[in-house]
Amino acid sequence: MITTTNEYGTVVLSDEFLADLAGYAATNCFGVVGMASSNTADRIFSAVNRKRLSKGVKVRGTNEAVDVDIHIIVSYGTNITAIVNSIAHRVRYLMEDMCGFKVRDINTFVDGMKA
Repeated sequence: MITTTNEYGTVVLSDEFLADLAGYAATNCFGVVGMASSNTADRIFSAVNRKRLSKGVKVRGTNEAVDVDIHIIVSYGTNITAIVNSIAHRVRYLMEDMCGFKVRDINTFVDGMKA
């Protein structure tokens, strides 16, 4: 749970909500086929479908700043650097604009490639 206070009062957001928000932002970027599990054992078996957006996302943070780890699977032939930059920009924008949290780090891990 991450808490912030603004002129309207105190807002408490769960880690699950923030992970879903980051997963939503990542899966809507061009070139992202799906989310990969952040758990090593699950990663061996298969990619996660879009219904479980938070499966490949880990959110850590305090009331001052949030760190986000995102595990993705990309489409073959796409520019990975452009995809990662797009994800970082979109996740940072959504977290800071919608939630009011400062994002300290966004770590994007490309765990697979799909043809």
